[in-house]
Amino acid sequence: MDQIVTIHELEARTCNRCILHPDSTPLDLWTKDGFKYHRCQECGLMWVNPQLTDASVAIIYDTGFKAKQGKQAVYPGKRNFREGLQLIAPNKQPESRLLDVGTFTGHFLIAARESGWPC
Repeated sequence: MDQIVTIHELEARTCNRCILHPDSTPLDLWTKDGFKYHRCQECGLMWVNPQLTDASVAIIYDTGFKAKQGKQAVYPGKRNFREGLQLIAPNKQPESRLLDVGTFTGHFLIAARESGWPC
């Protein structure tokens, strides 16, 4: 059963099992900054434990976005994104798609679309 915990002064829920295969024993991959990363042995789904609540994520985005706006432009420019896209381009297959996890402002996905990636 999920429990509410506090990590880095934020509220989070424990998530010890794959949501698709709760009876499967997950593989423990690594731990970073107090978060454990797991992979389901049945389907390969990866997840972090604990998982921040929606309210905690909103606090991070609200604080981080305002802090960045006050100091410098949030948008680093399409050139930087295109350089990153060129690094992964040799691995692109005809059926390849791109998933940007944590898109923030979405500018990377805009640059990806302009570079021919279906997102």
